[in-house]
Amino acid sequence: SARVEQDIRRSASAGYNLPIQKGEEIESVITHEFGHTLIDSDFSESIEDIWKSYSEKFPEGTVAPDDSDFVSGYAAKNKEEFISECLVSVLHSDNHSTIAKEIVKRSISFSGEEINDNGIDATL
Repeated sequence: SARVEQDIRRSASAGYNLPIQKGEEIESVITHEFGHTLIDSDFSESIEDIWKSYSEKFPEGTVAPDDSDFVSGYAAKNKEEFISECLVSVLHSDNHSTIAKEIVKRSISFSGEEINDNGIDATL
């Protein structure tokens, strides 16, 4: 667990992954992997415009932490990683990207759930 935390911190300091709240490193990995299970082809298609715009503005590996739209360098790898990184941004990072918030809102709306019932509305 200490090695995983160290790897996450090193990757975040390089800007490739999100800066994670201290003590939530392991949870952030679980959240990221869980994010992959939320990828539904209809949902994925519904965010194509946001994904294209993001990947053009921030090609994979780009580091732009001062841009409010920036999620992470890894988020531009593909749409699946983008969705997972957006979820981590909202739930485990102090630096909530405006795009990440929008993706999470859309995923909740797409599922038919009420945002207020999910316990994350305060961060959105």
